[in-house]
Amino acid sequence: MNTKPSIPEFSKFPTVGTLKPKRSTEIASSRIGVMNTQACEHSYPPLISITLGAQEIGRVAFELLD
Repeated sequence: MNTKPSIPEFSKFPTVGTLKPKRSTEIASSRIGVMNTQACEHSYPPLISITLGAQEIGRVAFELLD
């Protein structure tokens, strides 16, 4: 069974940034966390990656170029 951790599980890790919706119809659900902390190494299930949607990836890339 493949399960993804929910947003509250991510909240215990140091947060670099949280994507916020630009329009009221968008849902802000992704968090980008610091991956090289001891808390992440010992988390269950193991925290090895964070998945972003296509719109979120584009938004993050645009903000990095800005």
